[in-house]
Amino acid sequence: MESDSSSTAALGFLVEFAQLSERRESELGLPAPNCPTAAELWRVVEIVKELHSGDTMGAQQANAYMQELAGISDKWVDPENDPIGVRLHPVLEGTIEGLRGSLEAAFPESAETLHTWGRLRPLQQALQRTVYLRSSNPSWLNRVWTRLSARGSKSESQKV
Repeated sequence: MESDSSSTAALGFLVEFAQLSERRESELGLPAPNCPTAAELWRVVEIVKELHSGDTMGAQQANAYMQELAGISDKWVDPENDPIGVRLHPVLEGTIEGLRGSLEAAFPESAETLHTWGRLRPLQQALQRTVYLRSSNPSWLNRVWTRLSARGSKSESQKV
């Protein structure tokens, strides 16, 4: 279990980024696309506060928290290019991994399933990010193909 000062520092870190997200949403007038909302980041603060409280937690509650945190974390499609995500996403992923490890240790019969889930999440995130990046910034080959296709259809329509 972490000391009170380290859990206080962790909570302070999370609160800072929840506040930054609120500020960003206020300036934009809406939540940033492909990122968790400020309300979701405040929920992360609540969950981490509960995890650090020292109260005994059942496996169902730990699993529910792990799933909820994963759902929030997975909303960051491209955390490396988000000023909040670049710092907060790894911390959130570490918390999810810690919960998964605790559940694996507590329930060895489910360890393989939890381990598989933990291995598949990064793959799912990578696929989601690839689709997002390709749709938002097509490669040079896609741009060339689009131009050539448009040029070809114009020349065909002029022949008629």
